Amino acid sequence: MIKLSNLSAKRIPVLLLSGFFALCASSQTVGSIYRIVSSNTGKAMTNNGNHKPDAPIVMGEFDEDDKSQMWALISDGTEGNYGLYNMGSKLSIDMALQSSKPGKLLHWKPNLNNQNQVFSIQSPGIAGSAIQLLCAADPAKVVTEYDNGELWMKNDLSNTSTYFELKEIVNVEDNKAPLPYLTYIIKNVSTGLVLSNGGSNENDAKIIVEEEQEKAYGQMWKLSIPMYQSGATTWFQLLNESCGKCIDCAFESSGKPLQWSQNMDESSANWNQMFEILEVEGVEDTYQFKVGKNVGSKWSPQFEYHYLAVGADKQVYLTKDASSTDTHFTFTKVNNDNLPQGLFWQDEKVFGQNKEKGHATYMPYQSTDVMRADERYSRAWLDPVSSSRWMSLNGTWKLIWNVLDDTMQMPEEDFYGDDVDASKWDDMVVPGCLEMHGYGDPLYINVNYPFADNPPYISMKKGLVNSVGSYRRNFTLPEGWDKERVLLHFDGIYSGAYVWVNGKYVGYTEGGNMDAEFDVSKHVRTGENNLSVRVIRWTDGSYLEGQDMWHMSGIHRDVYLMAVPKVFVRDHSIKSQLSEDATSGNMFVNLTLDNRDSLATSKSYEVRLLSPAGEVMFTQTSEAAFLSTETEKALTLAFEGLTGLMPWTSDSPTLYTVEVVQKDADGKEESTFATKFGFNCAKIKNSQFLVNGKRVLLKGVNTQDTHPLKGRTMDIETMWKDLTLMKQNNVNIVRSSHYPRSPKMNAMMDFLGMYHMDEADVEFHMNWNNGGRIHTSPTWRGPIVDRVERMVLRDRNHSSIVSWSLGNESDGGVNFTHAYNAARALDPRPIHYEGATRAYTSPTDIYSVMYRDVPTVQRDVDRVGQPYFMCEYAHAMGHSVGNLKEYWDVMESSTNGMGGCIWDWVDQAIVSYEDQKAGELKVNGYNKYRNGNDYPQAPHQGNFVNNGIITADRQPTGKLAEVKRIYQYIKFGTLDKQNQSISVTNAYESLNLQGMTLGWELLLNGKVVQDGSMVLASFASGTTQQVDIPYGTTAEEGEYLLNVYVALSQETPWAQAGHRIAATQYILSERPALPAAQVAEPLSVTYSGGLYIIQGKDISMKVSTSKGITSWQQGGVDVIPENTTGNTAPAYSNYRWVENDAPYGTDPAYSTGNGISSRSFSVSANSDKSAVIITENGSGSLCSYKFVYTVNADGTVLFDAQYTVNSKSLRRIGMLMQFNSDLSMTQYYARGPLDNTIDRKQGADLGIYDLPVSDFHVDYVRPQTSGDRQDLRWITFYNAQGNGIRVSAEGQVNITVDNYTDEYKHQYLHQWNMQASDDIWVNFDYAQLGIGNGSCGAGVLSNYMLPTSGTYGYKLLFAPVSNVETGIKDLPCTTTSAENGPMPIFNTSGQLVGNTASPASLPQGIYIIGSKKVVIK
Repeated sequence: MIKLSNLSAKRIPVLLLSGFFALCASSQTVGSIYRIVSSNTGKAMTNNGNHKPDAPIVMGEFDEDDKSQMWALISDGTEGNYGLYNMGSKLSIDMALQSSKPGKLLHWKPNLNNQNQVFSIQSPGIAGSAIQLLCAADPAKVVTEYDNGELWMKNDLSNTSTYFELKEIVNVEDNKAPLPYLTYIIKNVSTGLVLSNGGSNENDAKIIVEEEQEKAYGQMWKLSIPMYQSGATTWFQLLNESCGKCIDCAFESSGKPLQWSQNMDESSANWNQMFEILEVEGVEDTYQFKVGKNVGSKWSPQFEYHYLAVGADKQVYLTKDASSTDTHFTFTKVNNDNLPQGLFWQDEKVFGQNKEKGHATYMPYQSTDVMRADERYSRAWLDPVSSSRWMSLNGTWKLIWNVLDDTMQMPEEDFYGDDVDASKWDDMVVPGCLEMHGYGDPLYINVNYPFADNPPYISMKKGLVNSVGSYRRNFTLPEGWDKERVLLHFDGIYSGAYVWVNGKYVGYTEGGNMDAEFDVSKHVRTGENNLSVRVIRWTDGSYLEGQDMWHMSGIHRDVYLMAVPKVFVRDHSIKSQLSEDATSGNMFVNLTLDNRDSLATSKSYEVRLLSPAGEVMFTQTSEAAFLSTETEKALTLAFEGLTGLMPWTSDSPTLYTVEVVQKDADGKEESTFATKFGFNCAKIKNSQFLVNGKRVLLKGVNTQDTHPLKGRTMDIETMWKDLTLMKQNNVNIVRSSHYPRSPKMNAMMDFLGMYHMDEADVEFHMNWNNGGRIHTSPTWRGPIVDRVERMVLRDRNHSSIVSWSLGNESDGGVNFTHAYNAARALDPRPIHYEGATRAYTSPTDIYSVMYRDVPTVQRDVDRVGQPYFMCEYAHAMGHSVGNLKEYWDVMESSTNGMGGCIWDWVDQAIVSYEDQKAGELKVNGYNKYRNGNDYPQAPHQGNFVNNGIITADRQPTGKLAEVKRIYQYIKFGTLDKQNQSISVTNAYESLNLQGMTLGWELLLNGKVVQDGSMVLASFASGTTQQVDIPYGTTAEEGEYLLNVYVALSQETPWAQAGHRIAATQYILSERPALPAAQVAEPLSVTYSGGLYIIQGKDISMKVSTSKGITSWQQGGVDVIPENTTGNTAPAYSNYRWVENDAPYGTDPAYSTGNGISSRSFSVSANSDKSAVIITENGSGSLCSYKFVYTVNADGTVLFDAQYTVNSKSLRRIGMLMQFNSDLSMTQYYARGPLDNTIDRKQGADLGIYDLPVSDFHVDYVRPQTSGDRQDLRWITFYNAQGNGIRVSAEGQVNITVDNYTDEYKHQYLHQWNMQASDDIWVNFDYAQLGIGNGSCGAGVLSNYMLPTSGTYGYKLLFAPVSNVETGIKDLPCTTTSAENGPMPIFNTSGQLVGNTASPASLPQGIYIIGSKKVVIK
């Protein structure tokens, strides 16, 4: 791995905003002192010597010696924002816009967080050096001179009374007076030494003095204005910008100056950090720092004043002696080139430099014909193939990677120069995450930060580091692009990045999941070019990116170049005004035309609307003539009176095409692009969420960008897999938690029909928890609003988006009000923010909640006055997603319920770079997945990162089966047995079921004995029909079941024909009781030394009077492993290990013991030896039991279990036994085919299923209870010869089958930690506690809790079987190929495990080949 220190040194220039803004014709500089003179009257701006707050600012007669007329230009670093600070009063000009005289200028304490003090400066566009002072927050307001000399903010920019000139009095380099927001070296006069933190970033670091050194960042102190101000005094904090900490006088402890985190509280002061800066009388440019020790109370402070001082012993101390020269200091402003490079990436006010404004996604083509011939025209998620105006920069880049030391300063070696040789650098794939390629560790973090919560500064926690990836690649500029405007586009970079082209600085960006685009036209050249990007892992932007996920860095999404004409369509938005049902209305295409080079030229524009079939329906044209003074124009092309429109919905995602063409003055096409657009309207009316005038229930999931091998980088195959799986399982909305998705995924959602709640990349959960002020601080408003605005600007043409979300779990507050207003100004769709619901301090259109229990949802859903949305619910960590049915019973019966999104879609487990490099993707047969436990240096939450209803490699689970059934849009009513018909309701929004297949299957004792199907006639959405099912039961005794389903009759983009979109099952008759024993030869019973031996034709058992059953054979097959301790025979068990039983990844705390204190055994035979009775009684604190085994002469064993509950906290009522290991195949009649529980079994139908024992085990990332099947009728365990034991049930019985005990699994953090096992452990339970959603949110519903008293039981009949008929064929291991080569082999869970070229490498079991089940022996 190459380090920057290995390269030749050449300093990277420091990039600053402050002090380099060209304000007008004559350049003014932050830190210089000016006289502000009226261009009309020649008078100067002054406070007339009144140095008190609230004093009016007026125009007075020019006096060159009057400090009241001297104004310093100050800035907090926000581009274009300035304050005016008076050198006499040490106060600033305030516009007082909220006062009783709004807009009349007055004096107030300096605070650039107060918008009343923030000005922008512009030229009025006339000859000379005149400027205008505008309100930065409302540029329509400008400082205006009245005839009486008063100054007011007014709205007439053409008035010459708004013209002023800035006359420089003192240049910034000569100004020795301290100014707010600037950074200084502070030198003690007596010793000649400067104040320093000694280079430490830690709290409690001693403040020292030392010799001044170049670029010693510990010596640089910014005069920050505290958030809290009191009285008439202007207070300052001495802030070290390299670590974000202040000089603190520590009066309550040592009383010696030290370094401490900056107090950012607006409501109360830390007086230890608040200094008044006083001029020393009679000594030029010399100052004192006065600080008050509060000897009163917090709310009624009284001060004992001290002064910062340095003694002859060179120690910094505090003194009350104001006359001591030890207290004298001077200020030397730090040159911009010497400021810490962290200024951008540790400054929340700088979240981009030279970035293009946000705009809708588009791909330019050279002509309409070329565009239409490209595959991307119909599949908008694909990269252009034939466009000569687009070029991908994905692929192999060169990389140097560096760890930053505690000073957080950038490496100074050159990596971006035009002539740098990068041939020996490492290779790095783009897009890709650095950590998944061996550069640093991926860190799973939820809520917390890996750095101290001291915004905007990055001070890493112990054991963690910040890092920098320096990327570089060459590219050849396509022919003709040197005459075009060339745009460099990044779809996503974590977390901040500087960009250079050909050694020239281009710009800076933050915002890990949003586009960053730069105009590089002036930097590129014909032929070979180079692009360099410096990516910083943790920046101030990371404070807004505290989501529950793996945190990685790098260029993780696509990079490309676009060429557009010099005058071009910079943005386009498509809006519609539709009828209630969206079948008619108007469409408006708004074009933003960019002429930034001020060319005098003419262009024409043609916009076409094409039908879903690709036919041009309507065309509109417009001309645009640019003057040389015009840099931007807006055009709106209207398509009015549209009729016969086909609306876009999730179940009928009809897309039209909008083509935009720019032509030159001769009418020749210069550039064109196309956007897919669906006509729909999402809105809220009468507290209901409507799409196209109909109430819609959103049945959704939260998602993350996650790939087990690529980390946060998603390829289009995985995006497509996710969305098609969602569609197949009746999910209709994605909440893009908690950041916008790739534009490619947005295009897929439009195409497939997937509603989308588009969420901004904003979450500062930990800062909120800590009582931080990011949500209200004016300095954080910019980046929060920017992230929301860019999301809306980029994505607003996507019809799939039905709601914008402002972020996640970051409190409410004024900054979210601004974000809401910004989104609303751009688009009318409903706006969501759960934090606003929780905090009641900012707006939201939707009442949004997380993890409420069912009773609370039922109570609130129709009484809150807004659509009720469960933005996160049913936390799907491990064995989970209980009581989903109950949530949707409430939601579907409500008036205002909007739906919800399960947390979340897919496990986020990853395979580490080291394991991938070693080829060790699996260990002990399990994926070698990692979770937070593997990177303990981070403040992680263990396995809490794995909450998916599908696995990390996108395999279905029992959780997904439940979701599919509960979310389905076809509702089946009660079966009318007499008339053999059912009511069917089409609950789709707009989909007509006409042509679909409704099928049915009649099952007798689990086997299909009849089936049939019909093609549905017209069946409109929102209607109910009675459908006849012509089944006929026979006289044969048994349990009859009726399966009914609706299936696709034609292939769709997301499923094949025959895919079942809805299903249900009816139980027509109850199952019969267990059969009686048959007459057979009498049993033999012998007793010796405390051991009974029972033998018969097909039975042999040994029973110890102290240990119980130690040997059990039936039909020549060992049922249990013989064991003299008796611990393989049935035994009462209460234990289960489900991580979902406890919140936030903590271990559920309960004992592994079963509470049994005594056991007794007895054996007796009936008189004719046709049966032997074995009785076992157990007494315990949790549950007492009685097991009665009736060993029959016919070779069967009837097991009668009775359990008496003694505890209120049981997890199981049942027994655990071990079967012999060679009985490794099963066939069972119960709910399946996937695992299910008492509160998650709606998606599991009764039937006969074949499954190896090993496939009962569910590969949750962390091992836990799994393999559950409810409502057992029977299960057969058999060996390779087809011989075994069938266990039939009478009464309520549920089973858990696994190769491991729950106690064993609980020891391990990963599946792959467990050694392979062929043990077979089976729980036969009367009931097991429900699983609920306790890992985050509500636990188990009361109706799925276990009883707290009473006696409960069931019966099991163990019978020998031979030549088990599975209905599947054996596949000889010699099979090598099918007609077209080897065929893939899947296990019964659908996972690819091999192919037919080498089946012998697979363990014995049941597999799927060519859609058929086979046994490999």
